[in-house]
Formats: sequence, C-alpha cells, structure tokens
Amino acid sequence: MKGVRLEYDETDVLQPYYLTWTTLAATYMNAYCRHVFSLPENSHLSQKKPIRRAIRSHAVVIANFTEQKLVKIAQYLIGQGVFGSPAAAALEFPDLRDTDIPGAQSPVESPTGCQPRKMKILDFSWLKKKIQDTVDDMQRRELLESALNVAMICVQTFHVDDKQLEKILGDSQQASLLVESSIIIHNTTLANNETQSPLQSIMEDRTKYTLHRAQRFLVNEVIYRGNECLDLAIKRSWPDFSRTTEWSIASSTCYWLETNSGRRQVHLNLLTGELLVNGAPLTRLPRDYNMHEDYGRLFGSMILDVMPSDAPGMRFSATRDLQDYTVHFGMQEQDLLVQLHKPGSTLDLIPSRLLKGTVPYQFSDNFSHWYHRETKSIEFCKIHESWALDNRRNWRFIRDEGHWKLGRHGGTFLVAPSSELATRIAEILNPLEAPLGLHLVYSTAKSATEIQIPSLRLEFLLRSGESFIESRQFRDMHVDPNQSIGTLMGFKSKLVLSSSREPPNRTILILEGDVQHEMHMFNNIDKHTMVRVAHGSARRVQAYKLDGLLGRLVGTTKTESKLYLAYLHGLTSFCLPDPFIGRTGTEEALDILRSAIVRVTSVLTETSYDILHSTSCLSPKRSFYPRNEKVMQVVGWSSRLSYVSQDDRFYRAVCNLLARSREISFLHPKREVPDSPGFSSVHLVQRAINRASRGHVAGFGAEEFTTEHDVRYTSRTQGIPSDRGIRAQEIASRIYHSQCYIIERVDLSFAQVFYQLLSVGNVFKPSQTPPKSMMQYDSKWFQKPETFLESDWCKIHYAFHRKQDWLNKFELMAWMATVSYASHHSPQITQALLMIAQCSSVLRVSLPEESLYDLSEGCTAIAKEIRRLTENEVYPIASCPEASLPYSRGESPQQLVKRRERRFEENKRHAVDTFVDRIISQWPCPAPRTPSEGTVNTYLRCKNVMANLYPKWDSWYMNWKFKKYLQEISDRLREVPVRGLKLEPQP
Repeated sequence: MKGVRLEYDETDVLQPYYLTWTTLAATYMNAYCRHVFSLPENSHLSQKKPIRRAIRSHAVVIANFTEQKLVKIAQYLIGQGVFGSPAAAALEFPDLRDTDIPGAQSPVESPTGCQPRKMKILDFSWLKKKIQDTVDDMQRRELLESALNVAMICVQTFHVDDKQLEKILGDSQQASLLVESSIIIHNTTLANNETQSPLQSIMEDRTKYTLHRAQRFLVNEVIYRGNECLDLAIKRSWPDFSRTTEWSIASSTCYWLETNSGRRQVHLNLLTGELLVNGAPLTRLPRDYNMHEDYGRLFGSMILDVMPSDAPGMRFSATRDLQDYTVHFGMQEQDLLVQLHKPGSTLDLIPSRLLKGTVPYQFSDNFSHWYHRETKSIEFCKIHESWALDNRRNWRFIRDEGHWKLGRHGGTFLVAPSSELATRIAEILNPLEAPLGLHLVYSTAKSATEIQIPSLRLEFLLRSGESFIESRQFRDMHVDPNQSIGTLMGFKSKLVLSSSREPPNRTILILEGDVQHEMHMFNNIDKHTMVRVAHGSARRVQAYKLDGLLGRLVGTTKTESKLYLAYLHGLTSFCLPDPFIGRTGTEEALDILRSAIVRVTSVLTETSYDILHSTSCLSPKRSFYPRNEKVMQVVGWSSRLSYVSQDDRFYRAVCNLLARSREISFLHPKREVPDSPGFSSVHLVQRAINRASRGHVAGFGAEEFTTEHDVRYTSRTQGIPSDRGIRAQEIASRIYHSQCYIIERVDLSFAQVFYQLLSVGNVFKPSQTPPKSMMQYDSKWFQKPETFLESDWCKIHYAFHRKQDWLNKFELMAWMATVSYASHHSPQITQALLMIAQCSSVLRVSLPEESLYDLSEGCTAIAKEIRRLTENEVYPIASCPEASLPYSRGESPQQLVKRRERRFEENKRHAVDTFVDRIISQWPCPAPRTPSEGTVNTYLRCKNVMANLYPKWDSWYMNWKFKKYLQEISDRLREVPVRGLKLEPQP
C-alpha cells in the first residue's frame, strides 16, 4: 500500500498530523519498554533473547515509520538496560555492526517545535508479498503481527481534530491509506486472535475510535463528492476490482457501502474495514487447489489470498497480481484451471497430462504450458521460470499450414516423437533412453538435427544428407552400425561408438542404474539371461574402450566402475567363453574382483557396497536343514538367472572384500562398512566351490580341487533301491534298447477312463509342432496324469504323428523316466505315452478333426437334457385344443377347468415323450431331423427346440468322435506285445 509524500512548513495545516505520528511512536516505544520491564518475572530481562528480539522488531517498525534512525533507537534501548553495551546491541541489529552507538537517549521524544519535515511513503506491498510467500506458519504469524502494528500506527496518524481530519480525508490518496489500513487491521486481527498486550488493546481502541470519527467524512466524500479513496484502497488489496456502479449506502445502515465489480457485489464496512465480495470475505484457496500438482509447479509453497472471480468458468481470483496478470482459479474434474488476464492478453493453463505421450518427458513434466488466446499458440515455460512469459527463448506450439509445430526463436524446431525420423533414431538409441526421453532439435540454419538425452547429459548430431550419428562428448566418434562387441552377451543397455579412422577405435557406453534381468528363450529351446537398465533410472554413463589387441574393456580407474563391470559380466555369463575376452563372464568378473585396483586399501562408496551386495546375490543361497543339525542343505536358485551365472565364488569374493574394508575402516570413521551377506553358510559355500572345481580351468577355480574332505556317501535308501527308481530305470532301458512292449494288458475300460482324465478341461488340437522345451524336465510330470494330459496329449500325439523321431532317444529317455518315476504313476497312461513315441501302428491313428473339444459336455445324447429343452418350449394351454373342450352334463366351471388342465398335461407329456424318443433314436448322427409324428407340433414349438438343441448335439457328436479316437488308440495298444517290468536293480 503506497501513500503520498508531503512537504510543509510551520504554517502547514497538516502540522498536527506529523505531531501525532511522532508522539505516538514515542509513547508506543516508551510504554512498551516500561510495561515489559515492570513485570516481576522479568528481572533479568536483558539476558532473555526472545524478549530482546521482540523489542528489536518493535524498534524496526518505529524506525521504518518515523524520521528517527535505527541507531538512535538502539542508543535508547542501551539506556533502558535492554542491551548491556553497544556491542550487544550490534549483535541484535546486524546492520549496525560497524556503527558507533555511544549514547543512551530516547530516540522518539515528541518534538517541541514545528520544523519542516517530509512524510515517508507508506508501502505495505512488500509486507503483503512476504506474508503470502512465506511457508512457515510461525514466521507468517510474526509477519501478520507486524502488518497489524504498522496498520494501527498508520490509523493513529489520522487522530486529529475533526476540522483537520475532514481536510485530510478530502485527499483521495490519504483517505485511501486510512481505508486500506482498516482492511488490513480487520483481516490480520482475525488471523492473530491470540492474547493481546495492554498496549495493543489501547491501540485497538484508538483505532476503533478514529474509524468511527472518520466514517461520516468518508461517506460524504465518497457518496456526494465522488472521492475515489475506496476504489484506490480496494484495488491495492484486490487487483481484480473494477467498479462498474456508483457507491451507495446499504439499506438499514449508515456505515456499509456497496457497489458492483462486474457481476460481483462488493460491500465495505467503514467502521471495521470488513470487505465482502458476493457476501464472502477474503479467503484462501481450498485445500484441493493448494495440494494439486499443477499448483505446486506454478506457485510452489506460496499461499494466495483470493476473492470470488467473475471470469467465466472460474471460481476464485488472487488478491495480488503476478507479473502484472490477474490470476483466476477453477477446478474441472481432476484438472486445476488457471487463467491469467491483463488488458489485451488472456492465457489459460493447459494440464500437463494432456501433453504426456505427445511431447518428450522433459517438455511435459518440467514445463508449464500456457495457451495464448490472442495468438492461438501454446507457450512452454520452465518450471523454475513459470512466469517468464513472452520470452523469446521459450518453446511455442504454433499452427503452420494446418499442423502444430513446436519451435522457438532462431528457426529451431522439435522433431515430433511420432515422426518416422524420430522413430528410427529412437530404435537406435533405445539402449540408452526411451523414445520420449530423447530431444530431436532441428536447426534450419545448420540443416542438422541435434539429438539430446538430457537425463544422461549426452548429445549427438545428425547432419542433413549424412547417415552417421556423431557424438558431441566423444570427438571423432559416431554410432557404430555394428553393435556387437563379442562380450556382455544379452546386455541391452549399451551403445557402441566407432571412429572414422582405420582401423577404427571402438568405445562402448554402458548405463549405470537399476539393473533388471530375466531369462529369455531363443528358438523356443535355448535360454539366456537378458539384462537391461531401466529407462529413467540411470545415474550416469560409463565409457569403456574396446582393446582388441589384449581382449579387454578399458574404463576409468574408479573402483565403482570396475565393480559395476564385474557385476554385468557375472549376469551375462554363459558356459562358453566370450569371443572378445576369451573367458566366460564369471571368470572375467572374478578376475576383476581379485584385481589390485579393487583390493586397494580404501573404504568404498555406498554405491559400491550396493553393487557388491547385488554381486553376492549371483550365488545360490545355501543353508543347513534343520539349522541346528548339519544333516541336509537347502539350496535356493534364482529362476531369473542361468544356473551358469550362479557361482558360489561370488559370495566368497564379496565377503573377502567387505572384511578387508572393515580392517581399514578405522582410517575413515565417518564411513560405515555394511555387514557381510548372511544368506549362505560359509562352510556350505566352500564345499560347493570344492565340488565344482573339477569343471573349472587353471586360475579360475581348478586349484580349489582337493580330496581332503571326501567321504563315502550313504544314501537314504541304505542300499535298497526304491520301486520308483527301478521303474524309471526299466523304462529308460527299454527306450535305449528300442524295445517296443507294453507294461501290462490294456484295460477294457481304458478309453472311458482316458476320456474322464481328459474331461477336466478343454482339449485343443495343435496346428503346428509344439516346441521341444515343453518335454524337458519339469515338476508337472510328477503330478497326477489329469493335470497335464488335457493340455499336452494332443500336442504330443500331433508331434510324433508328424515326425516319429521328434525326440531323440536320450530326450525320450529323460521324459519317460520322469513320468514313470512319479508317485501318481499310472501304468496304463505311461505305456500309452511310450507307444505314441515308439509304436508305428499306434502313431498311424488319425487325430481328431476339430480344433477344440469340451469333453465335460459328454459323449452321448443325454435324454434328460433333451427333455429339459423340450419342456421349455411347450405351448400354453390357451393355444392348445384343450382350451375349447365343452362342458359335460352336470359339470361345474371349476370341474371343467380341472378336466381341461388334466387332459392338457396328459397330451403334453405324451408329445414330449414322443419328441425325445424320436430324437434319441437318431443317435449318433451329425444333425438330427425334426420329429413331426403325432401331435408334437400341436403342443411343442419344434423349431425353437431344435435351435436350442443343435449346439448341444454338435458338442456331443464331436466328443463321441473323440472317444471313438481314444477307443482306436486302445485297440492298437492291445495289439502290442506285453512284457511286465522287472522290479530288480540292473547292474
């Protein structure tokens, strides 16, 4: 709030105005100090910092609103004993540290004479802005209290005689000061309704008295003389105010004035300063507005005071301007509506969710988006510069020839992520970043496309007419068309760069972030671990040069970089050596973990410890079972890793490195070394390493071989083989020696039993040979036959029917041995599966024709179901001949009705029985004919019955043919010679 600067001499009529100001300041400061020091509990007041701070804040207020200097006030406070010395006062007033404070005299004594002086410009705007910008509630209360005190002091300057007061209020600028101060006092008094000090109570009473005296002068000035003081005062408190009607006195009052601002009705109480808009006072935005994501992006933690808005579709408008714009707020479903308005310009906030998926992440998440109604364009402002509107450096969406283009000054445009060029480049750089994480900026001046990856701080350049994507960070390097490096097989988050010289130098860029891995199948048979870094999680990019001469990856000398590379080698390890390094991934990882640069005497970083923990998890988990008895061990394998990658030596290497770090941790007391992983028993890990050493090469585990701990193993069967083991051995032996015999005679009910086993679910006939992987060792073969037969029987028969040697001898041995070893073993099912693979006569049985069977529907016509469908389509009695039967002699109406119903039930039952018998007699056939004998058409809707019956009949007939197929399998099995199993162990 700004006042006016007045200059006057001894004859100026406003001289009492200044005398009141300075007298009040002196009275206020002296009374405050006397009151505080008079309290008995404050005998040591000068040592209490909170009270010194309070006195200091009041001193600053007086210094700001009188002609006294802060140095004189400090001198006065020293004289009152608040500060023991000038140095102590300087500590509370930092601005006076270099100022000499020699005296101790009251700085605000009333002037004894009238001297020419200048009034200061009174400005509340900085205090209002600070109140709304503050986040801390305590600081906000302190600022509100300061605003209240300043406003009250301002009101007291109008405490003059009526003649002078009337002249002062005749000036619209000075009258507006009084009105605005009253508004501030009313609003801040509501927010600071805590216990008041005696001096503040006095000030409040004087304020009410002064406003009561000024009320009649203000009414006269505003209503009859057109004084604009109310407009000026309200405009400073509420920028969106614009009076559209004259001020008038509200009915039944003499102190409420009213007017209109657009479609809003405005009331002002001259006695209290209460300002109402549409009957509501100044308020804050509702919680759902303040907590909205878009509000935080635009205003941060700023708390805005608002009034009702008259903008269409908007609910509130801010009481202060932002960058000369009036801000309006609204809410539509989950979107916060924000509208900026100033003469000649209206902007609307576009919710960021509308642009997600259309523009890159940075442009949707880190920018605010403003739609300019006049230019029909969308301006992008950075989040930390949300109010830097109309900046030439800002990006803008503009329409050009019917298409939207995102560009900025200087002929620079962003290539649309959905364009063909962006799609091709995104495929190339997908190992590093997602498509919407790339910025493709085309410069018309340079005729080149700059490819930016902001999250990784990487840049590339694609010149027009060229096919190479150049790197900005790595000079003379471009993206290599050949992305294969001969190591880190299965790692996807890498990019290979190559130089233009011959022979080319190659560098690989590897993302360092959250590593994800899973098993991936190739050719429906082979599996390998696929490793990638999640997009958006990368902390940085590690660069490694490919040294083809020595077969190694050369990176930085940082331990963290080495450990990360070792972890990736361990994840991507395979049984065969990597062509580039000549070693397996496990061997390379262990070599790095044993290298001197990793074992150097230094405490590692927290990231390095995280990498070591992930590396230790590459080892299987080994523990004793039960834990208190060293009898058996439990091994936990990861299903997301190849068993080749899960080496116990990783666990031991990590434990050794952590133990080494703990030994020297006293040199770095502020860094904590984590505990070694405890998911495995060290004893069992060492046993596993010794046991696996026979498969390792020298330098990478072969030296661990020893017979020192060998003992004779005693099996749980105590030398007596189990029937299950002998059965699996016998079946495997027959397959190995190509012996085509069944185990036992085929039961007469085999086809029916087999049909029931397959009825637990739908049976599918395959259209192509299934993958061999479905026949590999799996726990499902140990389950009951019905759990896998319904899904696998037709696939198995189809595969062997197409090619009898679909499985070679050894694959067949492993599969059938597993099936026969199951505790739920069924000899009838086992020999059927075996003969499907071995016996050509069984293989020649044709498969069913249909692709899908629901065997649970049954394989024969069900009379009960046919009867149910038929009875649902019976004509009502009113449509049958029985409805017109005449009366018999001496028959009452009730007897007639009962006779008609009895005759109808007899004839209906006969018609239903006839219909069902005629249908059943046609089984089996592809489609039954509609019966027409007798009276069936009289009592039944035959067409409706047949329409409902045909789907059921089709299912029964298909299932009948499927059972016939099973019966043919059974007949062919009976032709195979029988030779029982010899449940004796073979040598």
